[in-house]
Amino acid sequence: MIFPHLDVGRTALRCVDPLDSKGAHGFLTEHGSGGGLSHEVLSVLWAVDLGEVAAQFQVEARDTGRVAGLSVLQRLDLNGGHVQAGVFVDPADEEVRSAASALTVNYAFANWSVRKVYVWTVEEDLAELREASEIVRREATLREFVHDGGLLRDLTIFAVYREDWARVVPNLLRRLSRAGAVR
Repeated sequence: MIFPHLDVGRTALRCVDPLDSKGAHGFLTEHGSGGGLSHEVLSVLWAVDLGEVAAQFQVEARDTGRVAGLSVLQRLDLNGGHVQAGVFVDPADEEVRSAASALTVNYAFANWSVRKVYVWTVEEDLAELREASEIVRREATLREFVHDGGLLRDLTIFAVYREDWARVVPNLLRRLSRAGAVR
């Protein structure tokens, strides 16, 4: 059984009311946690309809109480056995971003009977899940899919499968907890 942890080390997820992409962009900008992500990109990565949001969290640094960003689970398809995750934390805060990503993926597997969690990104790799890179699979790349300030960027879709996650999650959460222990 996978337990739905909402905190590990110095990172916590707090449930919040769903935001649309415009609201999410404003929230991230206000808190300085968007990492330079444009609204154009966020509008592709974020659910258009609030009804598509299955869970949404404010990411906090527990040691300071600072709002570090947002994470979302959206487009839940129980028949297809998948859900899409998104974690939007400033890449400069690698420890919190990594822990928030692990907690978000873990929450999906703990709460729904899904086979896999998808993560869409315009980045070439999934740095936020680097701690679990051995189980992250590149499923697809859509070339020149996202318009971003006059440029066309690729959209890469990664997946984490339940059986792989169940195998690594205990050690992963222990490592993240030790790395970011709140003192």
